[in-house]
Amino acid sequence: MYGMKMTGLGIRLPRRLVTNEMVVEDLRRRREEVKARFGLSADDPRLQQFDTDLQWLSERTGTRDRYLADPSEATSDLGLGAAEAAVAQSGLPKEKIEFVVFATVTPDHHASPATAHIVQEKLGIRTREPGEFGKILRDVECFDLTKACCSFPALLQVAYALIRSDLYAAGLVIGADTNSRIVNPNDRGFFPLMGDVGTCVVVERTSLEKDQFGLKNFLGGSDGSLAELVQIPAGGSRLALTSEMLADPFDRRDTLRMDGGRVLKLMGRLIPEIIERALVKMGWKLKDIREIIHLLLLHQANDRITVVSMDKIGCLDLASRTIEKYGNTTSAGYLLAYADAIARGVLKDGDRCMMVGFGGGVGWNTVIFTHRAF
Repeated sequence: MYGMKMTGLGIRLPRRLVTNEMVVEDLRRRREEVKARFGLSADDPRLQQFDTDLQWLSERTGTRDRYLADPSEATSDLGLGAAEAAVAQSGLPKEKIEFVVFATVTPDHHASPATAHIVQEKLGIRTREPGEFGKILRDVECFDLTKACCSFPALLQVAYALIRSDLYAAGLVIGADTNSRIVNPNDRGFFPLMGDVGTCVVVERTSLEKDQFGLKNFLGGSDGSLAELVQIPAGGSRLALTSEMLADPFDRRDTLRMDGGRVLKLMGRLIPEIIERALVKMGWKLKDIREIIHLLLLHQANDRITVVSMDKIGCLDLASRTIEKYGNTTSAGYLLAYADAIARGVLKDGDRCMMVGFGGGVGWNTVIFTHRAF
């Protein structure tokens, strides 16, 4: 059996930086456009979804800036840029990349092809002779994985299984999303919160002695009874899109919806429990967390959730909080926070980090790993 090490880390930000001031101005402009288009009075209660200011945004979301993809940028473009940077840092020849796996909730295409296939091609990872009927030269596995905001830690667990079992020796684990494409731009609650980013880590086979992970270092779970808390109601096989949905700014069932109040209360209680279960699985106790874990890489759905959940276990200072600079970046948020912590110099070789994922489904995943300098 083998262990797994991370040898390259890459981040790709979109070109467009959007500040809170720009968000407020955009929502005001949209409010006037909708008001004029539908002949609404200024005090129509439906227009409240546009009403916001800088103080409201700061207090409710904790976000100041976010990067949003241009219309010409897709999720694969962000993943590709991150993968190129990660591969360059690792020094791994492309000929030795045996799998490309992609965590995302915003794939380039609804069903096919997988976004991982697109990145494989654009990276120049060739598997066949030129031409439509070229002979297969080697096998490279590519697939996407979706588990809402837990997608990346869930995929990292899969990658570990692929390498630990000796099925593969090296690959790319990508987490990228263009969340701005699945939120209602007229919604003050969701639109300002989301950001677009691409991230990637190169993983390679190593000896068990140098393993940065471990069989007990992963935890995953779910509770489908709460699936309605976070969902996009329309656009799948359950409810088809209609032109009326797309045209109505007060409907938009084709975009992401969340019961924010219930999610805040649920996650405030659930996150500490998830962390404790992950520690117990390793043979540790929650009361000793500060002696064991040096950095918490939480999914940053909203800064209020981070504060509420971390205050309950007295570990807010251990959480890498990047939502102010990047917003909620779903699949990309974990490596983004990890890279930010590395850049700030808060980690040294041997420090333990814990990814804590939670989100729609509802689902949860944790990954405990040992930091090593790239």
